[in-house]
Amino acid sequence: MPHVQPTYYTLDELTPQLPEIAKVLEYWKSLRDGAKVPRWDAFDPLAIYEQMPGCMILKILEEDNYHVQFFGTGLVSRFGFDLTGSNGLDLYPGEERKKVKDRTQIALERPAIILSTFAGNTGNGLPMRSESLVAPLTNEKMEIEYLLYPISQLEFDPYDPIELKSIHAADILNYGYFDL
Repeated sequence: MPHVQPTYYTLDELTPQLPEIAKVLEYWKSLRDGAKVPRWDAFDPLAIYEQMPGCMILKILEEDNYHVQFFGTGLVSRFGFDLTGSNGLDLYPGEERKKVKDRTQIALERPAIILSTFAGNTGNGLPMRSESLVAPLTNEKMEIEYLLYPISQLEFDPYDPIELKSIHAADILNYGYFDL
């Protein structure tokens, strides 16, 4: 699959297709309180407790280190591993790591939310699809330091074992930046 070029939109055009992603987005928007990007200290995981098993929270420690502070139990059961305490970029091998880091850096600088639809194959080669959102949160200095990253349930045959050790950018069907 060829590399997909991003599309740029306004926040008003952001319409996730899957309900669990839409619920996290609506909560994120409710935290803005007049700011472009909401503050981390306003975030309450209990407000979206039903969606938290499918969420990852990253703290940006440096340009190449996105520390996984939280990796939901739903993600652990879907992917078969827990990234808590690791660098979230380690999920992406080689050149894919650089592509993901570069895409994220664009979102941090604009600032913007990223909405992605990606596809891959299960261990038995059956297709699967998912949707994810990367939404920034600021620290007390109003600098983007955290990323709220919900990943939808994977749509695939539930009887087919998933063997996903890494994600490749070529698996991304489309992604867009939604300027804040």
